[in-house]
Amino acid sequence: MHACLNINNSLALKCAIELRIPDIIHSHGGPITLSQIASCIDSPSPEISYLERIIRLLGRKNIFAAHHPSDGGEPLYGLTHSSRWLVTGSDSNQLGSVYLVENHPYIVNSWHFMSQCVKEGGSAIEKAFGGVVIDLASKDQQFNRIFNEGMACNSKFLTREILGSYKHGFDSLKSLVDVAGGIGGLISEIVKSYPNIKGINFDLPHVITTAPVYDGVTHVSGDMFHAIPNADALLLKNCREAIPEKTGKVIIIDVVLQPDGQGLFDDAGYAFDLVMMVNTPGGKERTELEWKKLLEDGGFPRYQIIKIPALQSIIEAYPEGQAEVWQFMFAFTYSMALKSAVELRLADIMHSHGCPITLSQLASRIDSSCPDISHLARIMRMLVYKGIFAAHHPSDGGDETLYGTTHISKWLLHDSELSLAPMILVQNNQWLLAPWHYLSQCVKKGGIPFRKAHGSTFWDFASQNPQLNNLFNEAMACTTKITMKAFVSHYKVDGFNNIRSMVDVGGGTGTALAEIVKSYPHIKGINFDLQHVIATAPTHEGVSHVGGDMFDAIPNADAWILHDWGDEACIKILKNCRKAIPEKIGKVIIVDIVLQPDGSGLFDETRLVFDLLMMVDLSGGKERTELEWKKILENGGFPRYRIIKIPALLWIVEAYPE
Repeated sequence: MHACLNINNSLALKCAIELRIPDIIHSHGGPITLSQIASCIDSPSPEISYLERIIRLLGRKNIFAAHHPSDGGEPLYGLTHSSRWLVTGSDSNQLGSVYLVENHPYIVNSWHFMSQCVKEGGSAIEKAFGGVVIDLASKDQQFNRIFNEGMACNSKFLTREILGSYKHGFDSLKSLVDVAGGIGGLISEIVKSYPNIKGINFDLPHVITTAPVYDGVTHVSGDMFHAIPNADALLLKNCREAIPEKTGKVIIIDVVLQPDGQGLFDDAGYAFDLVMMVNTPGGKERTELEWKKLLEDGGFPRYQIIKIPALQSIIEAYPEGQAEVWQFMFAFTYSMALKSAVELRLADIMHSHGCPITLSQLASRIDSSCPDISHLARIMRMLVYKGIFAAHHPSDGGDETLYGTTHISKWLLHDSELSLAPMILVQNNQWLLAPWHYLSQCVKKGGIPFRKAHGSTFWDFASQNPQLNNLFNEAMACTTKITMKAFVSHYKVDGFNNIRSMVDVGGGTGTALAEIVKSYPHIKGINFDLQHVIATAPTHEGVSHVGGDMFDAIPNADAWILHDWGDEACIKILKNCRKAIPEKIGKVIIVDIVLQPDGSGLFDETRLVFDLLMMVDLSGGKERTELEWKKILENGGFPRYRIIKIPALLWIVEAYPE
């Protein structure tokens, strides 16, 4: 589940950067209240409840720090070693501009075409938008500005490490070309430290037109694949497959992958490799052995790797906080790589094989006439690194690595009774991801991100979109089975003894109720939901499907099950239940999340992510702490309640009218 929802971490932090929350806290000079943060946001009427929930999740992830005054006053929010990297213009070389580039819709949305590229080959970004990043930047001035600012920011903090660790490398140089140097930030800093060097910043014309003037630096426009200006040395970043044959030396600033590395930057290195694969045709990151071969083939038989404390090196020392921001920036790559694995049914293929399988065998069973095995290898490398799959290296020294399932990948099996595969597909679907790009806008002006993205509520959109409706219903059915297994085993006889009839309000296709009735056949089950949902519901023994609107009327029963509604809607539904409920034996059974903001349980972080999912996709939907549940229940006419903890994401809240 963590991998499935990682993308939400990326986009929640993107929202915080767009709202300049780190800058607001930094300019205040110390911890600051939520209302003070809201008052500094560039909006006449910021939505403070949205802001609170975003900061709550990011506080949980140690991006911000929450300080609770001993006198019980308003919590104060401060920066951490991670969020200091997001302060604009800070001495720590802020990463905010890079973050906005890497989580831009052009970059993120291309990932939806990754499994298609595995099947057919090609470039994901070209399939998505008809061009590569440099093409999109040349046509879209806003993206060009964001991209150039991100690259300049990246160069700024790299420069400090390069100048500190590569001191004698520039001593004998008279001229230096920075190939694809962006707006010239890196070459200008080098020339400032080594004024004997004639600096040439070389990039595409649309990039050079926005480059500022620097002392000692000449801007030259052109295409590196046609010709590169002559110099004593070339400076290359994010190299592709070809290195120019020159008589001098090439200085490469790039990632060196550590397959078994445990460093803070090693995760981000693998994420960067997939980013290159998706957004740069032919682009890739390499291990030291791959670099060695590439350099030898390019005419450079001698090389050395100089370790600098940054992503683009073999890391030994880490600038505190920087690695965490890189991981957040590319957290979406884990979600999308996992989605691709589910779409390609990789876990199913391995499971049906019965034992570890080679990459070529895996590729041969993908539903494609010509799968791209190099794409597949890199996706598998990432998923093995994250523990989703296991890699077995033959003891006889055979060439091909064998891949197998793990305790995690068993949850990706499509035909398993308990599977999260449908949930992964729906939560990482482009329709549900698009609203996240409107999150900061909704903090400023209010509103529902889903409506801003699609022009309607989620439920209306799903009713008009059979594909999304089916995806969503399948996802709800699969997660319901998992929850109901824990529900039925921990909410035993006492919970169902006096119940003769039960309504599942907003019960989807009826899976939850079917599991309860199967275990307690004396209960008459009524599955109640909107008409377009009920239309797709299968037949369940002992369960009747009823279509309707819970805000108008709810079928009578001894007990109701409720899920996922905003405060006002919850109170209205609870009052409707209270009117019809039997006075002595009636009750409402709520199966929902109970937030533990400071909890350390396996599901506590995921619960906070789900709160943001509710905020982004549903009108008023939210997750609640126990105190918030208590208030809702009292206002709805249920002064008594108890919370039953079960080993699942959702818990049971049992509420009584007296």
